[in-house]
Amino acid sequence: MRTTPAEINSTSETTAARQHGHRGSSTDVFADVIRGAVREAVREAMNISDATNRRLLAAEEAATYLSLSKREVYNMIAAGQLLAVSHGRRKMLDIRDLDTWIAENKH
Repeated sequence: MRTTPAEINSTSETTAARQHGHRGSSTDVFADVIRGAVREAVREAMNISDATNRRLLAAEEAATYLSLSKREVYNMIAAGQLLAVSHGRRKMLDIRDLDTWIAENKH
């Protein structure tokens, strides 16, 4: 999971306070746990991948994700093996579809 600059700063301040003998109150610890749980729930609800931090990948990125060539990904789209979202001439693939394809092709 990627960390935002604000989260890094917050974590640094918390770590610095603990190093100087200040213990976070149980309320602070509880708030940290809640923040983490909410962050994960939002990522799951928005279908954001941990691997890419977004849902749609360009065909070239999808090829890298699948360890295939870009041409193979385009051939799979043309053959109906992978579904793509078209935006102009650009093809984008849903990372959930890529994960499904991986799961279905495990032997």
